[in-house]
Amino acid sequence: MILPSKTKNDLDEGGYLERNMRGDYKNLPPLGTSFEITSLIFLDSIIAQLIRLTGASEAELKSRHTNIE
Repeated sequence: MILPSKTKNDLDEGGYLERNMRGDYKNLPPLGTSFEITSLIFLDSIIAQLIRLTGASEAELKSRHTNIE
């Protein structure tokens, strides 16, 4: 699976303000943000499928959830 994202090696021509003034919004999210959001959505969909396939209930999942606060 390939999750495209901006990296620290990408050229940042003109900086944030200049890019926005030019209307270039494709590199707007900071470094890892796109990757993190894409990963979250992808992994949430896997969890949803596993719940559906195993028939696990919300109560069962809640009983196994750990709160380390």
